[in-house]
Order: sequence, then C-alpha cells, then structure tokens
Amino acid sequence: MGNLFNRLKSLQAWQAIVIAVVVAGAAGSGVYAYTQSDSTESGTLEEGQQIVEVRRGDLINQITSSGSIVFSNRENLFFGSQGTVAEVAVAVGDTVQTGQELARLDDDTVAQLQKELAQAQVNLQKATDAYELAQAPQTPLELAQAQKTVASAELKLDQTTTALAEIQGPVSLAVLEEAQSQEATANASLASAQNDLAFQQTDQVAKIQAATTALTNAQEGYQTTINNFLGMTLTEAEYKMTVDDFLSSHAINLDFLFTALQRDDPINSVLAFTPDLVEDPDTAWSEFTVLTWLTLFPGNIFGTCANITLRSQDVCARSKIDKSWTAMDKALSSWGSIDASAAKTISNALKAVDSATSALSNAEEKLQTAIEGANPLEIVVKQREMEVAFAQLAEANDNLADVIALPDTLMLTLREAEVNAAAATVGTAEQKLELTVLKAPFNGFIGSVNIEVGRAAGANNAAIEVVDPSVAEVDARLDEIDVLAVRVGAEARISLDGLPGIQLPGVVTSVSQTGVNQQGVVTYPIQIEVQTPGRLRLREGLSATANIVLQQESDVLLIPSTSIAGTIEEPIVLVSFEGEITERAITLGSSDGFWTIALTGLEEGDMVVSTTQGGATNQFFGNIVRLGGGFGGLGGGNFTGEQRRRFLEQRSQGGGAGGGGGAGGRTPPAR
Repeated sequence: MGNLFNRLKSLQAWQAIVIAVVVAGAAGSGVYAYTQSDSTESGTLEEGQQIVEVRRGDLINQITSSGSIVFSNRENLFFGSQGTVAEVAVAVGDTVQTGQELARLDDDTVAQLQKELAQAQVNLQKATDAYELAQAPQTPLELAQAQKTVASAELKLDQTTTALAEIQGPVSLAVLEEAQSQEATANASLASAQNDLAFQQTDQVAKIQAATTALTNAQEGYQTTINNFLGMTLTEAEYKMTVDDFLSSHAINLDFLFTALQRDDPINSVLAFTPDLVEDPDTAWSEFTVLTWLTLFPGNIFGTCANITLRSQDVCARSKIDKSWTAMDKALSSWGSIDASAAKTISNALKAVDSATSALSNAEEKLQTAIEGANPLEIVVKQREMEVAFAQLAEANDNLADVIALPDTLMLTLREAEVNAAAATVGTAEQKLELTVLKAPFNGFIGSVNIEVGRAAGANNAAIEVVDPSVAEVDARLDEIDVLAVRVGAEARISLDGLPGIQLPGVVTSVSQTGVNQQGVVTYPIQIEVQTPGRLRLREGLSATANIVLQQESDVLLIPSTSIAGTIEEPIVLVSFEGEITERAITLGSSDGFWTIALTGLEEGDMVVSTTQGGATNQFFGNIVRLGGGFGGLGGGNFTGEQRRRFLEQRSQGGGAGGGGGAGGRTPPAR
C-alpha cells in the first residue's frame, strides 16, 4: 500500500484525476471523471463508461523488490606475515581517514622482514648481473685474452717463417760469430746455474736440519711439561691438538685436580703410599703425580690462573702447559715455512740449470748449422713448425669469433626468467614489510577489529575491516519470474521507511546467476547502488523498497487500457466527437496494465470511452488470455512475484498464456 501511495504521488495532475475517476467508476459510485454539457452525448454512454482525454505522458514498466541498505565498499585488511600485534589504534565504529594508521606488528617481525627484503634485493642483483653477463657473455678480460692469443699466433707464424728463410739461405761471417758468442754465453750461464744449485742444496738442507732439531726439542719440552704435571705420555696425534682439545679429550679439569682442598685430604701424603695404591685405572692422568705436587711442592699450585697474581714460589699448571705448547707450535710453523722455502729455492735452481742446459744445446746447434750448413731434416722441421703456426693462428681466430659471438638465446631466456622471479620475490618482500602497518584504504569507519595487542596475528586472517559509507546499495531479492526481466544497469527508484516521501535514484549493479531455494520458493539476490544527494549518509540495515524500471517511453500518447476493445489483431477504441461515439481502429504499443501507448489512429486531445466494469474491454482482454499472447508491454506491471504467479496459474488453468497484469494492475505512469 505504501508503494502504491508513492507511485500515485509521482503522477501528473491529469493522470491522477483519470485514475480517481476510473476507480470511482469501478466501485459503482456512478461518478464520472469527464462529462459533457451536451445531454445528447451523455446519453450515448452506457453504464460503467467514462470519457477520457488522450494525453501525452511517460510510460514506465517497473517491478518492486524490498531489501535493506548495505555498504558494499568494505575492505578487510590483512597483515603481510605472521607476527605479534604491537599496537591497535582504533575500535569498532571509529571514523578513519585515508592513510590513517590502524595497527602495527612488533619490531622483531619488522626486523626479520627487513632482513628478508635485503636478501631478496641481493638475489635480484645477482640475477641481474647474470642476465647482463648472458647478454654479453665475454668479459673484457676474456676478449683481451682471445685477442692476445691471435696476436701471439701471428707472431709465432712470422717467427717460423723467418726461421725457415734464414736456415735455407747462405751463412754470413757475422752470423757465424754471433753463433759462437751465443754458445760461449750459454756455457757460462750453465756453469753459474750449476754452482748456484750446489750452494742452495747445501744451504737449504742445513736450514731444514736446524728447524727439525728445534721442532724436536720443542716437542720434547711439551712432552716433559705434560709428564711433569699429569704423568702422561703424548701420542703422535696429541702433538697436533690444541691444549683445550687435549684436555677435553681426556676430561681433564686442571682446577679440579690442583684444588687446594685436596691438601686436607686424609691421604694427602704420598710418602707412605706407592703409585700402585694411588692410581685410578679409569683416568688418563697419574694421580700419584698430581698428589706429589699437592703434597711436596712448598708453594701454591693452581690448575689455571685467571685473575690470580702468582708469587715467586707459586706455579700455574695451565700457564706452563700453554707456554710449552706455544713454543712447539711456533717451532712446527717455522719448520713448515723453512721446508717449503727450501723446496721452492732448490726447484728454482734446478729449473735454472735445465734452462741453461737447453740454451746451450740450442746455441751449439746454431753454431753447428753455421759451420756445416742447414741439415735437410732441420729444414723439414722448420717447415712443420710453420704449418703448426698456421693452424694455431686459425684456431685462435675461431676462438676469438666464439668470444664475440651473439649470446645463447636459451640461456638469455633463462636468466631473464630468473630476474623476473627475483623481482617478484622483492615485490612480495616489500609488500610484507609494508603490511606490518595497516592503514585505512579510504575514508570510512571501522566495521570490525579481530586482533589484540600482544597476541599473534596471521597473514591469512582478516585483522580489521574498514567500511565506506559513501557507497550504499540495496541488497534485495527477485523471484524467478521478475529476475529474467532485470538487467545490470537498469534504473531504479529507492524508497526508505526512514525517509518517507523521498525517492532516491539508483542503478542495478548486480544480478545473481544462481537462485536460492527456500521452502520451494526460488529467489535471486540483486544489488542496487543508491545515489545519495549532497551530504546525506544512510545507515546500514535500513529497510528499502526498490522500483526497478524495466522499460520507459517518454512523451507518448497514452490511453487507459480499459478503453481498448476489438481483437488482438484489430484493436479499436470508441471515440467521442461532437456528440457522437464512433469506433476507430488503432495500433497499440507497450502497456503497463493501466495505460497503453496508441501508436496510430488517435491524436492528443481525442476523447475515448473507458469501460470501468464488464463490457467490450473485458472481452478484449479475455481474448488476449485465450489466444496466449498480447501486444508488447502488457507483461510485467507493478505486480509482486506472488501476484504474478497467481496470474500465471489462472492463465494456465484457463488455457491461455497471456503476458500482462490486466487493467488496473499497475500504478499509472508519471509525466
């Protein structure tokens, strides 16, 4: 009833008057909306008929759905990773502004995420470097080395070519003298190298022997120290251990062994005991040796002496052991250095002798060649050397070409993919770090807070919900009959119980493709965005009624649907003109049940006869039902789903398939 009242308020004055007259006539009141002063014309009307003027107006086909206001623009905020909540700055219902800080995680989580981001950035840099290397696989050094190899091969070829030319030509006196000089020089170099080798062998052997003696003495000193304090004989492997490792391997605690409390033990004197009566077979050290120190040493003996000032008559076991081990370690290091140096020195001297011997052999061959002439076999050798030089130059040029070749396509693709993956990892790490602080994404209010200070928060659990109240929607439902006529983008008019007399414009934003079946009744959820004027802010949950516009035609000729007679194929109306009522054929357009568009046959201002009960018009609509059809627009109307369902049931029982709500089933259109 409230919906009908709202629609009636939107009618033009002339439409409201006509509706009032039609309703009055239907009630049998006998009051006519239109009368003529001419009694003759009035006399031509039958009971239940009225005269209605044809006027222009707007025809609106619409359906109604009820629901409530919801705020669709809401966002759940999530932390980027799991951590402990350090601060929550808002509560449910608080108003927030865009960018306002709402909550944050603890510093430990932030530090860990910063570390992960730094590592991801390092990995990205490595991947970028590898990609750049794949684009230019040769480094400047590799290119320079390849070019050097080519140059060396060219020089070698030039040298072998020159050598072949020289050996095949006549020998001059100057060449002979040069060969003799080179032979003498090579002899002298060889003698010098041999003398140096003999000297180095003698000198280095003496150094090694001295170092060996020093190492042996140091090892003996270490052994003596260990034996003096612990009565133990070192194995070969224990010489290579540190003092800590040695003591640990035998579970020796020097502070425990040489504690001053043992002086008061009843068996503190070893004078009356033999070693066999004192030694414990389960320990590596000699209890007899330890007790001898504790009993007979006149001064104080300490296992370790950290933070202890020793007097002249005091002894620290660890200090003595450390000192003897350090001396042994230095002797071992010195022996190793001397041994390595001696080996290197003698090796260099041997190489010098070998080089001098080879140089002398070459000089003697050159001198022999200068005296006797070239050996045919030597000429062949030089020719082969030149051929080898040619081959080496070709190989060097091929290697240079490989170095400067284009990069491998598959490797380049792989490296690029690695860069993209590393960049994505950096982006994820940055996002996680950024999401340690939750900020309001837009102006609104807090819908829910699901976290508490000091408690853990997960990355997959919504922490805070922010709601934007500036975007309001009607969350409504349509039955399975109405839903087929509604499309996204359709206009709507919204009425609120909390704002009586006001209609707000709206647009259908969503129509569900899936229905909900409740006790055999199937409905489809829809959302209608409400366009609120000015600073008006709605409240979520307000009851709302939405009139969804299915079709709207503006500035058309409108006649009451109750004025139509004839058949579907040939509809007619009764027209009153100068006191006479005549039939006139017309062409019909869309209809909303109350009103029908006259396409042809009538003009604005014509007077038509409307039947309010019984008569030809009822016969016309009965024909529509029985024929199972109708003209466009008779379907729909302002029916509810239940009303339309009852209509269809009645239609099927009557054998027809009509598509409209019939006369009087719609709210009249508004102009």
